[in-house]
Amino acid sequence: MVGGLSMTLRTSFVCALLCAVLCGPSQAQTPQKPPIAFGTDLTVIAVPVFVTGKDGKTIPGLTATDFELFDAGKPVSIDSFVAVSSGQQTGSSVEATSSAMRRQFLFLFDLDFSRPINLEKSRRAAKQFILKSLSPGDLVAVATVNPVGFKALLNFTTDRAQAVSAIDGLGLGGAGRQRDPLGLLYDAGLAQDLAGATDQTGGSGRGQEILADELRDQAIQLVGGDRRLYARHVEQFLGGFQSLARTLDTIKGRKQIILFSEGFSSAVLQGAAGLDRAQSSSAVSEGRLWEVDSENHFGSSSGQSAMDGLFTALRGADVVVHTVDVNGLGDSLNLQSQEGDEAPVQGKNSLAEIASNSGGRFIRSANNIESALGEILAATRDFYILAFAPSPTDKGKPRKLTVKVKRPGVSVSHRASYSLPDPKKPEPARAAIESAELIAKGITGGSIKVKAYALPYRAQDGKLALPVVVQIPAEALADAVKRKQIGLQVFGYLLDQHGTVVDFFQATPDLDPLQVGDLVKKSGLQIITTFAAVEGPMELRLLVRDPVGATWGALRQSVDFPAFATGGNTHFASAPLFVDDPFSRLALPTVTKQRPNREIPFRLDNRPITADADPILKRGAAREVCVYVRPASGAAPTVDLALISADGSKHSQKAEKITVVKDTDGFDRVVFFFSPTGVEPGIYALNVGMSGSTSSSPVRIQ
Repeated sequence: MVGGLSMTLRTSFVCALLCAVLCGPSQAQTPQKPPIAFGTDLTVIAVPVFVTGKDGKTIPGLTATDFELFDAGKPVSIDSFVAVSSGQQTGSSVEATSSAMRRQFLFLFDLDFSRPINLEKSRRAAKQFILKSLSPGDLVAVATVNPVGFKALLNFTTDRAQAVSAIDGLGLGGAGRQRDPLGLLYDAGLAQDLAGATDQTGGSGRGQEILADELRDQAIQLVGGDRRLYARHVEQFLGGFQSLARTLDTIKGRKQIILFSEGFSSAVLQGAAGLDRAQSSSAVSEGRLWEVDSENHFGSSSGQSAMDGLFTALRGADVVVHTVDVNGLGDSLNLQSQEGDEAPVQGKNSLAEIASNSGGRFIRSANNIESALGEILAATRDFYILAFAPSPTDKGKPRKLTVKVKRPGVSVSHRASYSLPDPKKPEPARAAIESAELIAKGITGGSIKVKAYALPYRAQDGKLALPVVVQIPAEALADAVKRKQIGLQVFGYLLDQHGTVVDFFQATPDLDPLQVGDLVKKSGLQIITTFAAVEGPMELRLLVRDPVGATWGALRQSVDFPAFATGGNTHFASAPLFVDDPFSRLALPTVTKQRPNREIPFRLDNRPITADADPILKRGAAREVCVYVRPASGAAPTVDLALISADGSKHSQKAEKITVVKDTDGFDRVVFFFSPTGVEPGIYALNVGMSGSTSSSPVRIQ
């Protein structure tokens, strides 16, 4: 993986490496809310509920008193209620509901039962829909189904350019693509330019190669050949669809699949119809049983079972399938018509059945797919999140959910069941999907209290960068140091204001407790890196997992990146960095995809420093603080200090021993000492006023 760390490190080696690369700081962050209940820390179940009237339109404006919730047949209280309308949320939200409030659309292209030419128009419509119709917070995934099964091209993400590129690359095999560790990018080598992606809606020529010619119409032509083989093929398709539903069950919230397909002949499941059925019936009545193929006449019982199993899996995983019949959307004759008029009808029937039984919409040969997709979007505009605390029994077993609305004439749609994950039976595949979801949705929480310091920076090569210190507390590693090895997974992604992934890293430190255990017990672990960056608001998203202990911690942190002018005239003062000694803790440097070098500007002259991303101050004990200032002047400024309490009260403080350290990177390091006075223990924001600007960092005072 890019930027991976997999090593058993001696303390002396770490210190020497840090001395060479000079470790790193972070941006101000507000005091953390209590962690959400999610994954293995699950204590709250969040249930999205969609309520529609007789006209099929969603009903807004309901309150918690309009709902009744039943868990395994027993009424339970609604601990949190959120109404979502046009992307706006109202109600008493808890952290656990945040992962269920995002709309999630999976664009699924059937390359098995559909001709590529009939999918071309749907591809164009899907790209336009993604770029122009979705709200900024909506998540998009892209997948295909082909003769060898289902294939995910892109996990749920807000990165529109990557979604468009995934649709452009349907069926091309992905040769040469650069992958990221969580599947949030279709190709990590693409230029991250959403404006450029907007111009890709026309036919680039790539879409005409959706499948190799030898696979074209392979499944469709089986209808007129070997019906038994075709029936097995349909069963394989349905079985794969069930697996997809079970995979999506891991992801919180409702998942909306938009399936572009010509469908399959439902006659192989339901039995013969029309003339075929009449001829078989006549043969039976006349005693010519040898002329009747029972499976052709009565249908495939295993196929019908697979279809029923699919619907059960979809309802239990809170997955709705909207089907779009692409038959006839191409510009030439559909070869399916060679099997007679009944084949296209049977394809429509199977698509209609999948949509109806999953609670979705069937779009019949829509010449205006954009309008039909708009109807799907409108049908998901208003919904409600009901959260409750389940009893911690029967982990790993499905439990039935029922939601009733105290209003006549309405339809209610919600997931049919759920199951509590069993921490004693960890599932690696589930953990990987949860990791991608945590990053994609920007969740903060978990039992590992991750902290970070991020420094907006212009590197000596003139490019914008974001040096970051990720801090994992010692208490989170207390169990890990008792093992033979400390193995962690650390993921970091940097997104711009449009949700586009700018840069990322993965680190997998594998440490020997006998060599580094004392440092880990004393001060935890730091991962230090530098992201490529762009101007404007950005979001840093971090995730730390302990696979053995089945614990995790996630952090979403905003960073406002200034416009550092080439001439260096942009005024900037960083969030105060509490200086720490990198030799007193275990700090491991790594690199990101876009910045494979190790330029980390945490230094004071020749002294390497690191940031204490979770500073704890004691009254009367001075701490060293550093603020990065640009443009550099070399002159010591006036420093105004204040501690701001949770109620907004201001407590003035005094900066002592103010010095300025100049550096060749064009940033002054303004360094001072201070010890908190006149305040009670608690959580505060340390405000630093300097040259007309103010920045802050959270601190805990004992």
